[in-house]
Amino acid sequence: MPPIYTYKHPDREEYVDVVQAMNDDHIHVDEDGVNWKREYTSPNAQIKDTIDPFNKNQFLEKTANSKGSMGDLFDRSKELSEKRKEVLGKDPAQEKWFDTYAKHRKGQRHWDDPKGKPKAKSPIKNNPFSIE
Repeated sequence: MPPIYTYKHPDREEYVDVVQAMNDDHIHVDEDGVNWKREYTSPNAQIKDTIDPFNKNQFLEKTANSKGSMGDLFDRSKELSEKRKEVLGKDPAQEKWFDTYAKHRKGQRHWDDPKGKPKAKSPIKNNPFSIE
């Protein structure tokens, strides 16, 4: 199907869509001899490349034969993790991974695991050492 090009009348706010081949001269002259100006628009083509952040099988299918580096794969995984956090407030897949990590390391938590982070200590009262 040849592309559709949009043209605007030079004097009026009037538009016309014309089907033309890509190799044609992209001009439009009406029956009165008026040369219309071409309007440039963004293409409407879209590629459906969305992955349900809660469906691990869909992630595996979409990324199994994809071209790119391991870094690209990690970035995509992190994007999906952020989407799960937006919806649920936490990422269950990440929490499961952190729990498995700790289980295999005798309870030692991963440094990025919020459960393993030390709580902020309150300032020491009557601290003789202070920086001013």
